Amino acid sequence: GALGIGGARGALNRLVGEPGTRIVTPPQVEGVGYYSAIRTYSSYWEIAGIEVVAGTGHGTDCQGAHHIWVHHCYAHDCDGGGISSYQSDWILFEDNVAC
Repeated sequence: GALGIGGARGALNRLVGEPGTRIVTPPQVEGVGYYSAIRTYSSYWEIAGIEVVAGTGHGTDCQGAHHIWVHHCYAHDCDGGGISSYQSDWILFEDNVAC
């Protein structure tokens, strides 16, 4: 689903998984369902330590956002990009695995 809540400079919103945290998005059927496992249109996020599987879309997707830090995530079995951004700035992808 989409993360629509933005943080502020010096006050990141955090989506941080505990060991074994997994987000799975089933494939869309006839255009119905979520495209990406994690999608944010808002800024100032830390996304970390999560295994993501997105059947027909992206694992982690940042659109039109800034100051996003995605680290120690594992994205796989995604028909779109494993970890991606579009029209975004100040993005740091660090120590992730996408396959």
